[in-house]
Amino acid sequence: MDAGQASEASDFLLALARRNMQVYAAHPSARAILVTGSAAEGVSDFYSDLDMILYYEKLPVAEELSDASRRNQGEGRRILASGEDELLEAYQVQGVECQFAHATVATWERDIATVLEDLDVTTPLQKALAGTLIAVPLYGEPLIRSWQARIAAYPEALAQAMVSHYLNFFPIWSCWSKLHTIY
Repeated sequence: MDAGQASEASDFLLALARRNMQVYAAHPSARAILVTGSAAEGVSDFYSDLDMILYYEKLPVAEELSDASRRNQGEGRRILASGEDELLEAYQVQGVECQFAHATVATWERDIATVLEDLDVTTPLQKALAGTLIAVPLYGEPLIRSWQARIAAYPEALAQAMVSHYLNFFPIWSCWSKLHTIY
C-alpha cells in the first residue's frame, strides 16, 4: 500500500473515531478521549482496527457502555478484559474492529507514575505510554497534552534503569581472554 492509501485509510478511521467518540463524550464523567495505534500514526490500511482510549472520573456502568455500543451501531460487542477501574471492549462499526479501552483518570495517572516515578521497566504500561505519545486527542485535549508532555520528559533515572535491565550482554572481551588462555 502506498502512502496515499495509508492516509486515506487513516483518515477514514479518524473520522469513524470522531463519530464514535460523540456518544462517549456525552457521558457526564468523561474527561478525555484519544485515538492511538495505526490510525494516529497515519499508517493504517483498510484491514486496520481502530484503537481508542477513553478516560473518566468514574467508569460508566455496564448498561451505559452497552447502550453506547448500540448508539454507535456496534455489532458483536464483547468484553476483552475488565477490572475495578478499567474495561476493554470491542465491537464492529461499519465493518471495522473498534477497540475501546475505558479507564479512570486516577488509574491512568497512577499507571504513568508506575513507569516514570517507580521506574518499572518490565510493565506492559511502557507500550501504553508510547501509545499516548503518538495519540490524537479527540476530547479533553488539554489533559491529554499534559500527559504527553509528562511522558515525553522521560526521566534520566528511568533511562538508566531501562539500560541496566535490558542491556545485559556477554562482553566480547571476556571471550577474547578465554580464547587467549586456551591457545
